[in-house]
Order: sequence, then C-alpha cells, then structure tokens
Amino acid sequence: MIPTRRKLLSAIVLVALLARVGFVVTREDRYFFPDTRQYAGIALNLLNDGSLSFDDDHRACRSPGYPVFLAICFGAFGESRLAVRLIQAVIGAVTCLIVYALAREVFDETTGILAAGATAVYPFFVFYTGLVLTETLYIAALAAMLLAMQLSQRSRWWLLAAGMIGGAAILIRPATLLLMPVLAASWMLRRPFRRRMLEGLAVVALAWLCLVPWIVRNYRIFGHFVPTTLTTGLSLYEANSAHADGGPAIDRIPLEGEHLTEYDRDMYYHGQATQWIRANPRAFLRLAAVKLGRFWNAVPNDPNHRSTGLMAVSVLSCVPVMVLAAFGVVLHRGRFRELVFLLAPAAYFSLLHTIFVGSIRYRAPVMPFLIILAAAGGVQLVRRRFTGAG
Repeated sequence: MIPTRRKLLSAIVLVALLARVGFVVTREDRYFFPDTRQYAGIALNLLNDGSLSFDDDHRACRSPGYPVFLAICFGAFGESRLAVRLIQAVIGAVTCLIVYALAREVFDETTGILAAGATAVYPFFVFYTGLVLTETLYIAALAAMLLAMQLSQRSRWWLLAAGMIGGAAILIRPATLLLMPVLAASWMLRRPFRRRMLEGLAVVALAWLCLVPWIVRNYRIFGHFVPTTLTTGLSLYEANSAHADGGPAIDRIPLEGEHLTEYDRDMYYHGQATQWIRANPRAFLRLAAVKLGRFWNAVPNDPNHRSTGLMAVSVLSCVPVMVLAAFGVVLHRGRFRELVFLLAPAAYFSLLHTIFVGSIRYRAPVMPFLIILAAAGGVQLVRRRFTGAG
C-alpha cells in the first residue's frame, strides 16, 4: 500500500508541476498589475539599499513577506519574472502534498489522495502561479499553518511551527492578522478545552510576535503603531463610498488625500469610508451583499475575462467543489469540531470581503480547505453507494 501511495503522490506532484510550468512559460514577460510593480520595486530596493519601501511616499504600502520572497528570487536569478513563476510552480506542486497531509490527518488516506489530485489540476491554482502576486505563496503558507496545528495533536512542537508559519502568512497577506484568533477560537472547540485554549493562544501569540521587527521599523519611520500596512484606509474607502460598486474602484474614486503624508493619508481615507458607512447603512448592507456575491461568484467578475471558455472552466471547476464540499459538511456533521476548523478561513474571508472589495481572487486561499471537504464528501458518497449505507 505504501509504494502505491508514494507512486500516486509522485504522479500528482508531477502533474501539478507540469501543468504549472506549462502555463507559466506561455506568459508574457511583463508585470500585469500595479500590485506586482510595487512588490517588485520593494524587492529591488531591498537588494540595492536594504530598504523595504517602494519610494519616499510609500514606505509601508505593502507588507514585507512577498517582497522578501521576490528579493530572494531576484538575488538568485536576477529580475527574472519567469524564474519567479517557475519557483511558484514548485510551491504550487508542494502545496498538493500539504493538502494531502491535512486531508489525511483530518479524514483519511483516500480523501488525502483525492484532495491532492484536485489541488494539482484546479485551474485557478494553475492560473495564479503565473501571476507575480501573493496567491501561490500565501495559499501554501495558510494550508501549512492549518496542517501544523492539526499535527500538534501528536507533538506540541508543531505549535511552534504553526505560530511561525502564521507570522509569515501575516507578513505575506496582512488580513491574516485577525484570522489567527478566529482559527484559535475554532481550535478551542476541541477537547480538552483548557489545553486547546492554551495551544490556540500560544499560536496566536507566536504569530503576532513575528510582527515585532516590522512594527518597530514602522514606529521608527512614522511614530505610530502600524502592525501591517498603510493602505487599509484606501482599501476601505475603495469599497465603501458613493463611487463603490463592490469591485475594484481606484480609477473611479476621488483621491483627495494624496497630498497628505502616508500615515495621515491612510487615516483620512479610513475616516472617509467610516463616515460614509455611518451615513449610508442601507447602502453599505446592499453593497456588502454584492461583495459577497462577487467573492463566491462561479464565473469571473471582470467582463474582460468572461469569454465562453473561461466561464465554462470556472463553472466546471468551482461548482462541483462547492457542491461536494456541502455534501462533505452534511455527511460528516458528526465531526463538528474538525469541520469548523476547516471552514473558519472561508467564514472569515467571506465576512472580511463584505467590508472590503469582493473578488474571486480573494477566495483562492480558502479553496484548498473546500477541496478537502469536497473530497471527503465525494469519498463518503461513493462509500455509501457501494455499501448501501444511508
């Protein structure tokens, strides 16, 4: 059985790697998004002068995790976009093993193999590998963190790994800062409560401790407590104003605070957004529903990516996962604590993106856990079919 399992996993990883490499080598040798240009600019500044700033007016516009990753890639291979994408292809393939291990720990071997296989060929995971954005690295980090927490039931040393990986995840994507206590709360549902509570709090504390160097650096620059970045205010304003429609709106909203210092600018936009929400509670709730719909949309929200082929690929990949994940939840409802643990990221990011811009891109980090639930649902359905259970 073990040789067969190893052969299956090797084949899955190979398929994942070939699919991703095959895709990334077809990409144009350029950056496609403003986000990417900032990440790359910070990485080059880090290599050239040790700075984690984009320029003098954007010194905390991005958290340092992904720029440091790019700096490592650039330091080894020069400013090669292809090299970054190929390294991300390897990370994407390794993520299949992480998903396998997590699914096996929570459910069983068969579920692990099926979840890994689905992860290998899931079209959006392949697509994000070709983007010089945080998705591929963050998906791997988040899945690894949940795996480390799950493995901590065997050895408490895994709690240290979970905390460190959680800290890295926050530095890659700041939204993880508040996800950590949500995961800790879901962990506390397990028995014995007192032990799990201490474990959850330890993971959160370790993760937040990883932010200390970044916080100290920001305090020295701005004279204020800045745990993540100074773009939260603009992101909130982009998603909550008279010009917001639930999607990206930077090109439509009036940027009246650009003359302010970076810290004051962030506070200004935060105030503008908060003021609009208080003055327009019904519009805010309607907009929240639109954002949630965009987050869980089965087809791309951008009209430029709504060709028949792209929509078909999107529907045929997303809908079965979501339907089977629902079956997985229902058929394994007796394992409430494990289900809550796997669903916590989906619940958190769903809520988060009723406040901030909604996009299927932001759904990517929760998909490995839905794929695991989908695999568990599919396995259970097949077993019931052949055993006559239920």
